[in-house]
Amino acid sequence: WSLSPSTLNEEDYGSHYWTQEELTQVIAKAEENQLSIKFHTNGDAAIQTVLNAIEAQSQSVEQRYILEHVALLDPIDYLRLYELGICASVQSGIASLGRFSDQADVWGEERMERAWDFQALEEAKITTLLGTDWPVWPTIDPLVNAWTASEGLQKSFQPAYTWDSYTNHVQTCLNEPIGCLEVGCIADRTWMSSDPYQTPTEDWGDIEILQVELPN
Repeated sequence: WSLSPSTLNEEDYGSHYWTQEELTQVIAKAEENQLSIKFHTNGDAAIQTVLNAIEAQSQSVEQRYILEHVALLDPIDYLRLYELGICASVQSGIASLGRFSDQADVWGEERMERAWDFQALEEAKITTLLGTDWPVWPTIDPLVNAWTASEGLQKSFQPAYTWDSYTNHVQTCLNEPIGCLEVGCIADRTWMSSDPYQTPTEDWGDIEILQVELPN
């Protein structure tokens, strides 16, 4: 759902299923019942509408909200996303092919220049989560997706931010003791043949997964 129409059809702004007024009521109920919500936001209008609904609450929000995809942001919304403490869940594999997809024809050159801008998310200090959108995307291999996020995009994450998006940011986004290596925390632990934070990105493909430990 975009703020501007498709370059192929001036009457086509994309699809949406909720009005801002409806989302405002949903978030009010979420706050009342202490429920966190993830929103599917694959366009600048979708993102802006969710942010408007969150800002419309009579009191500051306490629950955690995550925006899924965040493929295209209006430039004015980076600061809003940061100030509201909203997390952005992104998929590097999908981003790597975005400029070759039908979406590029729909959004046009100007919007595609702003699309899937991982670098801008990091520079805006937005807390990001890195995923795959599997099974839409054909692999869940973390090393492939990490490399793509740091090296395979025109506007990519710094390597450390890539791994933070796979690990440390989870606890922040969920506001629960998940994904941290501390007493009282629940986490999967992955043993690798070398420390990805210290390994050059060109060598990430040589890292081997030695062991995975799941809670309980």
